[in-house]
Amino acid sequence: SIIAGDFNASHQLWEPGRGADPAGNKIAEWAEKHDLLPALIDTPTRHSGKCIDLVFTNCPASTRVEHSLNTGSDHYTVITNLPEPLRTTPGAGKKYVPLEC
Repeated sequence: SIIAGDFNASHQLWEPGRGADPAGNKIAEWAEKHDLLPALIDTPTRHSGKCIDLVFTNCPASTRVEHSLNTGSDHYTVITNLPEPLRTTPGAGKKYVPLEC
């Protein structure tokens, strides 16, 4: 699973050392309930230095902030790369087992 967006919330889970706000507490509880972890930790996603554009996943994804991709927003571009499945269709006489995330 992967959930991403502008959550506009603060919590120690993705911003160590910063206080949590009520929205951040709810999001952290929701993520824990669904076994999701933040892909970015302590990485500013906005010009103000806050990390509010979040990616939660239970897959081995790599996520980074790309400052060189200017979108005209006061937020930086967040790029997440997901692993490719080894095979999308089974070979003759074989069974396909999808990657579980």
